[in-house]
Amino acid sequence: MKKINILHIASTLNPKYGGPVEGLKILNVAYKKFNISLNVLTLDSKKSIWLKDKLLPKTFAIGPSYFNYKLNFKIWRWLKKNVYRYDFVVVDGVWQFHGLIMWLYAIKFNQPYFVLTHGMLDPWFKKNYFFKHFKKLIYWKLFENKILKNALAVLFTSKKEKELASVPYRPFSINSEIINHGVAKKNYKQRILKRTFNNLLKNNREKKIVLFLSRIHVKKGCDVLIKSFAKSFKDNKDVILVMAGDDKNKHAIELKKLVSNLKLKNIMWTGFINDIQKWSLLEHSDVCCFPSNSENFGTSIVESLSCGTPVIISNKVNIYEIIYKYKAGLIGNNNVKDTTKNLLKWYKLSANKKKKLKQNAMKCFERNFNVNIIGKTFRKTFDKYKVH
Repeated sequence: MKKINILHIASTLNPKYGGPVEGLKILNVAYKKFNISLNVLTLDSKKSIWLKDKLLPKTFAIGPSYFNYKLNFKIWRWLKKNVYRYDFVVVDGVWQFHGLIMWLYAIKFNQPYFVLTHGMLDPWFKKNYFFKHFKKLIYWKLFENKILKNALAVLFTSKKEKELASVPYRPFSINSEIINHGVAKKNYKQRILKRTFNNLLKNNREKKIVLFLSRIHVKKGCDVLIKSFAKSFKDNKDVILVMAGDDKNKHAIELKKLVSNLKLKNIMWTGFINDIQKWSLLEHSDVCCFPSNSENFGTSIVESLSCGTPVIISNKVNIYEIIYKYKAGLIGNNNVKDTTKNLLKWYKLSANKKKKLKQNAMKCFERNFNVNIIGKTFRKTFDKYKVH
């Protein structure tokens, strides 16, 4: 199998932005299994502390960049000097400066590239951020539709993502590929995970754990989860809701006011957690709950499955049909009624049915989301467009 050299361009590798950054760490593992060499170009400053993460692939930082648009003109000079080393470029994300520059560079120098959208074309943003959507419509007409149209292919992680992406933006004339995405499960020793879990949960470690682990953001349906948990288990001292993620942002503060108003006591906020703490929670929680309003892929959801931990999710998660097919979790609408119903349904399951649910979660992961499947589908896509 001939080696392929791939450059991903990402505006930032700051972990607070969640999925896309984790995705690059996963691809770093998956690519190696299929003789694909991965480098990343980021517009972050070289001094960014998150670039010290050893799980990241070889990274070139050319920041600082400016504004939310990540304006940075150094990228043109870097591409001109270095891009010849790579067979393809993959632009991670849309709506930002690095995509515009890649498109202009490709026109001038006939450089092939793909675009990995990471769910950023989802119509949920149109419904909930009207002013931002209006700005995006202008940008779409001027640039973004041309950036996508000129790509060798726009990469979507599911058929559902592709279908949704064509709803808010016209014209939508692109070449697309559906690629598998997933996670690389960490093989920490069980005794280390258990000790980490016990230290993190302290007096709550013997309780049944309902876990939310993701960005604490309005998109994630955290308010629905808290209200549903209060309806289900407010007076149940044997169950606790663990909210794992940065709890210092504006939305998290609003959620804590909601908790206070509901007089909900059996809830724990972990704050930002490190990698081993994350995997200890995923491994030892009883169920993970994500009643998301919009979710392109859901890295934390698939990480849960990789640990054999079943999930309660909304049908706004683009991979929900796969989870339903494997009976690896409970699925409903992204509202309090359905989430409450599914929380109680899970709680009342017999020990044997809960065991079966855990087995199904693991099977779902192995057959759809493990690193071999990810690497294989990306390799197949790159080979399809490779000029031999």
